[in-house]
Amino acid sequence: MDIEITKKGVSGVAEDNAAPRVRRKLSEETKRKISMSRKGQRISEETKRKMSQAQKGRVVSEETRKKRSAALKGRTITPEWAAKISQANRGRVVSPETKERIRQKLSGRKRAAYIGEKIRLSKLGGFLTDEHKAKIGAAHKGRVLSEERKLQMSGENAGRAVLTEEQVLEIRRMYKTESGWSHRKLAARYGVSKSAITAILAGNSWDHLQPEN
Repeated sequence: MDIEITKKGVSGVAEDNAAPRVRRKLSEETKRKISMSRKGQRISEETKRKMSQAQKGRVVSEETRKKRSAALKGRTITPEWAAKISQANRGRVVSPETKERIRQKLSGRKRAAYIGEKIRLSKLGGFLTDEHKAKIGAAHKGRVLSEERKLQMSGENAGRAVLTEEQVLEIRRMYKTESGWSHRKLAARYGVSKSAITAILAGNSWDHLQPEN
């Protein structure tokens, strides 16, 4: 195969006129310059569509995923950017295959304490609409879960979990050993409902946790 050098770079010219692309590796400084030059730049809807089409069906390697994860670690998303992401994903249909990949990726992962606290604060005073409850009920209708899956979905791994395992054990210990802690006071302290505290103390929820001696 002949090699052709042009102002645009180096490209291979095969006999069958199929020119393979040679991707140049960019330095960190060059990446930073490109990022700075594009800061605040608006992308048209047509360009977004083209980019989406180009990425369709593309398989990302584990190495690339790890690099992206490391690059985004510790980055704080502004409320404005979070709203844009939410708007972009609204109405998006996720395939069963993608859902299964996400489930396997998150399976067994323990939620950090600060994330649990963020979720707890965001849900204070929140409630589910009748429509939302109906959707959840319809999605779970006739569903049979294995004991392993039930354990994975319980406690901190539950989608709407507000408390951590450490907090649940602390609630049980405080109610048992310290006087003056009623169900209502514990609910106010931890930002949950009185019925949630009652269920914890009665062993109807978080029953996979063994009470402390």
